[in-house]
Amino acid sequence: MSEQFDVERLEISPLDEVDAL
Repeated sequence: MSEQFDVERLEISPLDEVDAL
């Protein structure tokens, strides 16, 4: 898992990141 990917996902939607987890 790359940190860069995390940042991109957060930009798209903070809730989306939680769902991915």
